[in-house]
Amino acid sequence: MLLQHNIDISALRAQCIGDVDLHACEWIFVMDYENYEEVDCYLATHNRPQLHLIMDFVAERSGEEIADPYYDGFDAFEQVKEHLLLASEHILAMLMAHYPHLQKAAM
Repeated sequence: MLLQHNIDISALRAQCIGDVDLHACEWIFVMDYENYEEVDCYLATHNRPQLHLIMDFVAERSGEEIADPYYDGFDAFEQVKEHLLLASEHILAMLMAHYPHLQKAAM
């Protein structure tokens, strides 16, 4: 499905959340509350990255989950793609405002 959009993820492999150094991140975005809670359990109380539902950055959809499309077929994956594209645009705008030096690097 992603190859249709010229996105190649063939080199990527899933990892267990416990195998990832979450504290190497400043921001962590998850799609649903179940993943939020799981990630939250792995985070220490100090030097904690910011953890958010990905749709929290779309004002009218803050707090909304994005459902796992695994069991629902192609249309569900397309819908998730649209949700993620929308959220990504808002997150990018927020990050550019939060880190003004990125604006110069992007030019």
